[in-house]
Amino acid sequence: NKVDTEQWRIQARAHAGFPNAREIISKLMVVHPEGFMLDYTANGVTSRYLLDGVWNSSEAFTRELADPALQALKILSGMKPEDRKNKQEGAFRIDFEYEYTYPEDRLKVKQAEDALKATLAEENKAKIREMERNVEKAKEAVRAPEKRKRSVLVHFTTQGVQGGERAIFLFEQEKIPFKALADLGMSEEMEQKIRMQMKAEKGFMVFSAPNTSGLRTTMKLTLLKTDRYTREFYEIDDGIHEYDEVENVTKVPIHSKDIDFWRSEMRSLFLKDPNVVIARDIPSPDVMNDMLDEIENEERFMITTVRAKDAAEAILRIMATKCDAEKWVRNLNAVVCQRLVRKLCEHCKEAYLPPVETLRQIGATEKIHIFRTPTPVQPKPGEKPQEPCPECRGLGYAGRTAMFELVIIGDETRKVLLHSPKLELVRAALKKDGNRFMAAEGMRLVREGVTSLQELKRALS
Repeated sequence: NKVDTEQWRIQARAHAGFPNAREIISKLMVVHPEGFMLDYTANGVTSRYLLDGVWNSSEAFTRELADPALQALKILSGMKPEDRKNKQEGAFRIDFEYEYTYPEDRLKVKQAEDALKATLAEENKAKIREMERNVEKAKEAVRAPEKRKRSVLVHFTTQGVQGGERAIFLFEQEKIPFKALADLGMSEEMEQKIRMQMKAEKGFMVFSAPNTSGLRTTMKLTLLKTDRYTREFYEIDDGIHEYDEVENVTKVPIHSKDIDFWRSEMRSLFLKDPNVVIARDIPSPDVMNDMLDEIENEERFMITTVRAKDAAEAILRIMATKCDAEKWVRNLNAVVCQRLVRKLCEHCKEAYLPPVETLRQIGATEKIHIFRTPTPVQPKPGEKPQEPCPECRGLGYAGRTAMFELVIIGDETRKVLLHSPKLELVRAALKKDGNRFMAAEGMRLVREGVTSLQELKRALS
């Protein structure tokens, strides 16, 4: 209600803790996080911020500063400021200005300086002078800082916990205008294989990922790369989940939770003789069975999505809905799954030659240097500690990329799914059918210096 929201805003701005709230939020927004958390205890308030999917420790605040701030934010969100025990949920918007600088420009300066350092050892005056000019050019090309504005919707939750209260602030994800699957980190080989599967005339294809791992973006870009002009594409709009429009994909609204109504609307859709039907959020096994019947009787291609950590789990999650297992196994073509992994900071990542066993583990066929976060340097007595990298603020990582797996269902996998559908057995069967898993894609990113072995292990855990 806009009236209530405006009243909450007026009341919050009049509260004595509102300036405190602005101070705390301003400090935490410096890193452009995806969210932050305040933990209230008897001794004070600790904070953490969420960046690239990982929670990082931040500064502590006094109760004198943070208590009134929390009260003001609760009022702003229409919550009860005096209730510090029960779970409360609300939302508010943050609008702020910041100074944007161009990291890619600074990276070019660093690369030019590194090239100059490497040349100094050669004692080639002409080459040294050339490298010095390159450094000067790179510095001259650095663009001036730019004033920008950012507006984010914050989903705010408070909950009493043992010894105090926890406040979690999660930002609604902003749309990033990716233009190609390669921008997500997908290899050309993987893209070609997925595009080939999307040409199927019949069967089921599943796209999967854990929560907040870029599944919507991958689905949209895959559809954009698929021929939607010689085949009729339809997508179910359930009125609950919002998905971007894709040209030449006709939306079919089914805004009801009634399963009989769903089945009736799906039958009406099938009478239009679609080639491809996308139903990302299938509400019941009955609807799934109707779709499987259409595949078998009318040769249609169906696409759905599910939240899962890997392809094997995605297959079993759909089986667990109690759809017709035999029809599901018979008509499943392929599953795509993805996860996000943090990228090493290009400004401070450190090269090293790993042991032979590690090289074998990452699939390297020869001795190569791989990269990790910088090794901390212990200051000598009387020396100042080394300053953290200004680009990543000492985290060692900046940004994320996706890693993918595509599994094609073969005879061995179908046999296991029908007779002993257990996670490890399904994974083993998928491997026996010749599929490679996400870890292989991750190892490629390690070999290419995009991420570290340590980060890959974290992302796959």
